[in-house]
Amino acid sequence: MSEGVKVHVSRGFARILEEAQVTVAFSTYQAGKLMLLSARDGRLMHIPKNFIKPMGIALEGDRLAVACLNEVRVFKSAPRLAGNFPAHPNFYSTLFMPRGIYFSGTTDLHDLYIKNGTIWGVNTLFSCLCTIDHEHSFTPEWQPWFISELAPEDRCHLNGLAFEQGKPKYVSCLGAGNVKESWREGITEGGAIMDVQENRFVLTGLAMPHSPRVVDNSLYFLQSANGILSRYDRVSQSITHTELPGFPRGMAYSNGLLFIGMSKIRKSSKSFDLLPIRPKATWAGIVVIEAASGLTVGEVRYENTIDEIYDVQVIPERFPFIVNKEDQVHEQSIAGPDFFYWRKRKGEAD
Repeated sequence: MSEGVKVHVSRGFARILEEAQVTVAFSTYQAGKLMLLSARDGRLMHIPKNFIKPMGIALEGDRLAVACLNEVRVFKSAPRLAGNFPAHPNFYSTLFMPRGIYFSGTTDLHDLYIKNGTIWGVNTLFSCLCTIDHEHSFTPEWQPWFISELAPEDRCHLNGLAFEQGKPKYVSCLGAGNVKESWREGITEGGAIMDVQENRFVLTGLAMPHSPRVVDNSLYFLQSANGILSRYDRVSQSITHTELPGFPRGMAYSNGLLFIGMSKIRKSSKSFDLLPIRPKATWAGIVVIEAASGLTVGEVRYENTIDEIYDVQVIPERFPFIVNKEDQVHEQSIAGPDFFYWRKRKGEAD
C-alpha cells in the first residue's frame, strides 16, 4: 500500500486467507484500483493495481477479467513467469498477465462472469445481459420482460448476476420501470430478484439488491439500502436476514464463508440521501461472514483513501500479482505454450 493509507485488520483475517491459500480481490471504482488482499507469514498484504473505473471481476480457471470504464481487460495466470519476475523473483505464486482488451464502450458494465470462455456482463446502461467479444461493443443476450427496447437509459439499474450450472440464473435490479432512470423513485423498496431462465420475478419489494450468489439450495444477496445480507431458501421459499455494519455491495463465496464489500455512501448522491443505512455507512472494507451461522469472523476497514467498493472475488491463489499493460515490465515478458521468458532491458548486463 502507498504511504498514508490507514487500515484496521481484525485478528484472524490473515489466518483465514493463509489457511485457505486464497486471495481476496475487490474493485474500487472511486479510487481507480483493483485491490489484492493476500496473507504471508501471518500478515495481511495489500496490493493495489490501477484501473480506470474498475467494476465487475470475473474468474474462470486461469483467466481473470475486469470490467472498466469503456473496456474489459482479460488476464491469464502464468505461474512459470513468477519465478524470474524481474521486479520480485520467486515472490509471487503466479502472475496474471494481460492477454486481451475488449472495447465495450461506456455501457456501465456491473457484474461480470466468464463461463466456458465466454464473457458475460450486466449491461446496466442498456438494461440487459450481454456477452463481450471481438465482434461488437456487446451482444445483447437477455432483457427483463418489462424492458420494451434496448436504449442507453439505465431504466431499471440491472446490476447483479448469478450463474447456476453454467448458465445465467438470477439477476438483481433496483427497479422495474421502463423509462429512463425510473429506478430512482422508491429506491428503498422497488428492487427485485429475477429468474433469467423463466424471465419472472422471484422476490420483489427489496431495498437496493446487489450481488446475488447461489450456494447449494440457497440464494444469498445483499440489500444495500438496509445494510443486510439476505438468504432465500429455494426449497422452503423462506427468507432470513443478517444485519451488516454498513452499506454492503459486492460478495463472493468460498469454503463456507461470504466475503462482503462495505462502502461509504457518497455525499454527492441525492438518491442515497434518505437511505436507512446512511448513518452507519461510515467506512469501506471487507467483512467475512460464516454463511451457515451469520457470524462475523473477520474484517478489514480502510480509514481513508478507499470509500466505495463494487465487486469482490476470491482467487484460489496464495499470493498472485497482476501485470497491467501499462506496467513497463510487461514489455519484457514473452510466453508461449511451452516457453516463458523475460527479456532484458536495453543496456542491462547479461
